[in-house]
Amino acid sequence: MEPKRNKIFQKPVDGALFLHDLGLKLFPLVPNGKTPAFKGWQEWAIKASRQKIEDFGTANPLNNWGVSCEPSKLIVVDVDIKDGRNGLMALKQLALKNPFPKTIAVLTPSGGYHYYFKGQCKSGTDIIGRGIDIKSIGGYVVAPGSRIGGKAYELI
Repeated sequence: MEPKRNKIFQKPVDGALFLHDLGLKLFPLVPNGKTPAFKGWQEWAIKASRQKIEDFGTANPLNNWGVSCEPSKLIVVDVDIKDGRNGLMALKQLALKNPFPKTIAVLTPSGGYHYYFKGQCKSGTDIIGRGIDIKSIGGYVVAPGSRIGGKAYELI
């Protein structure tokens, strides 16, 4: 379940452009953070062209990026390894019975993982196990290339 590290994007916008090219919907987050850079981020994500993302990233190179799950028709399994929660152990137990298909995965700065799947469902915390959150309808995750405390979200 623990994939090997693959790609660290040089700039946060590079990760956003990579995911945009895969058909996902993105929007700016604050620099060094996980909060949307402005109100109306859902609409921004829906309407954002590759050029709009590139232009914003050039003008604001330190901004992180978010992936808007609902318009991307995306379910993200968010595996946390922090605050006394070890989602990776819970995920390994689940995978013994139901192996995950190959998918895009992102290693987070805290040592957790985001696994991307097509589909939609209700978002929530500890949905399929302790330390495993689901991000989908109404939710978002931080895109690879973004940085928190100098550590990058790495594409697997």
